[in-house]
Amino acid sequence: MSGNDKEIQNISLTRNTVASRADELAKNLRTKHRSIISKFKVFSLAINESTDIRDIAQLAVFIRGCDANLNISEELLEIIFMHDTTTGADIFDALMKTIVNYQLSLKNGM
Repeated sequence: MSGNDKEIQNISLTRNTVASRADELAKNLRTKHRSIISKFKVFSLAINESTDIRDIAQLAVFIRGCDANLNISEELLEIIFMHDTTTGADIFDALMKTIVNYQLSLKNGM
């Protein structure tokens, strides 16, 4: 065994460790998104609703924006699980919560 193999074997893969690491990665991704989004001069949102294999509706929220240097970015912003109904009002409320969560200004939306 090489030194790297021994190091890999010593990594803890308990359920709590994996869950903690996934949470840490999600926080880092949200921080990255907020940094990119804060530089947008204009942006647009797109949503897609689908269902998973357990018949739970999911709302995917995408953002595309342009900064002052005309750099365009497109990101998957959130995946929102819609456990109850998926009426237009439910989708609107979920989208508005995402807009508030990411501190998006609708005056910059297209």
